[in-house]
Amino acid sequence: MKLFLHLFLVQAPVAHSIAQKHLFVSSPSISTIWYSNTTDSIADPDVVELVLDSMGNPMVPQLHMNWLLGPGDVTRPYGLAQEREKKFDQQTGEHYVQKYLLVADPGDDCQKMHVYRYPLYESMGIFTTGDQQLVMRDKCIRWIAVDAQGNLYATNEVTNEILKIDSADMRAGMLVPPTVLYSSQGPNAIQVTSPGGIAVDAFFLYWSNKVLGSMTGSVVKGMSFMPAGMAQYPEVTPIAKNADAGKDFGVCMGGKNIFFTEKNNKLFAVQSQGGAIALISDELAQPRGCSWDGDGSIYVTDRDGKIYQFPGTMQQLRSVGKLKRVATMDDPYGIVVIDQCASVGGAAIPFVLALVGVIFSF
Repeated sequence: MKLFLHLFLVQAPVAHSIAQKHLFVSSPSISTIWYSNTTDSIADPDVVELVLDSMGNPMVPQLHMNWLLGPGDVTRPYGLAQEREKKFDQQTGEHYVQKYLLVADPGDDCQKMHVYRYPLYESMGIFTTGDQQLVMRDKCIRWIAVDAQGNLYATNEVTNEILKIDSADMRAGMLVPPTVLYSSQGPNAIQVTSPGGIAVDAFFLYWSNKVLGSMTGSVVKGMSFMPAGMAQYPEVTPIAKNADAGKDFGVCMGGKNIFFTEKNNKLFAVQSQGGAIALISDELAQPRGCSWDGDGSIYVTDRDGKIYQFPGTMQQLRSVGKLKRVATMDDPYGIVVIDQCASVGGAAIPFVLALVGVIFSF
């Protein structure tokens, strides 16, 4: 018997394809945080089986949600955010990107008031977390955001404050009181009225207001850092004054657009520099969080038990008609999209050794 073992060095598909992405979603009423299988499975016919509804129309196969953290870890998880930290591996001599999940957990009726930070680890599409780190306490926080430098921002609806924790303090394991960037006691007081969802880019913070939004700004924009040579933060600018009577909640960015949810039924959008408000959809029940995947999709949670997807980088803001449901679960609230692409030296490892064929000869 002769054994011919054929080995070929082949290029891994992940090296030049879009990184696979997962949804991370909080369920406050059942004290749980979930993650999904890869989001490309909801659109790729080669990955999933085509499903038809009762009328014979194609349906989008839904994502499977997996347990990540439960009642032993969190009490009432609301807002979620992702942090990326570049680190150096002394053993391999390579840089890699460590990802973290940040969780706003005010507890029952703001009796807990914590924000946690968890290292994330992934293997073959399965995520686990490292040790829990407390990064903010004694503040009733439901909505958070993290910028590219790892700084944490949060809104406090109870005290009417926009807060910040420096990345250096978090990464050093230090628990320090947050800096108050904006508040109802400062020069921008009128633009901080029961602040809700929050988003951040390289320069600006965007947050929603649940009170007096139609007058002072249902979504407003302020600097995320103190400009050099200034003694105080510049004026906060309203970019949307929503005439709807409801309260505005979640806020997320999609390219140059800001999307925000209203307490009952509605999802809106406005350009980041301001302008006309567009009604994206009025077919939701209790929309809350939203998140951009960095490519072409926005995901929005509905406490009615559904997660929806729609195009997020549209040039002209408009109604998208019927939203595409991609998952069904209990009480979805906060949401963030995290990819699974492991990085070494800033780039995915391009080659793997693959077993292509084994031939037996007798």
